[in-house]
Amino acid sequence: AAKTPGKKCYMEQTRYTAATDFQAHVHVVMLGTNDAWHRNGEPKKVAEAIASLVADLRRRHGVAKSVVIVQPPGVKAGRLSDNLTQHVHPQL
Repeated sequence: AAKTPGKKCYMEQTRYTAATDFQAHVHVVMLGTNDAWHRNGEPKKVAEAIASLVADLRRRHGVAKSVVIVQPPGVKAGRLSDNLTQHVHPQL
């Protein structure tokens, strides 16, 4: 999740540390459905958070590592798709 008061930020979780400590050849980042979908979410922060995550992965593992960014499964036309298209993708 994007850094938002009252929400958990993935990069601050032990799972993130474990995932980045594992020397993967490819990192797959799924766009956050919560921040991009909920009416009270902050879709504009999603792009910032993903850019920060990708920068951290590159800092830890070098720019040669592949990072693949994917949409959540089942994305259909509507608020989620619109937020991802209008707010998240242009920022990346």
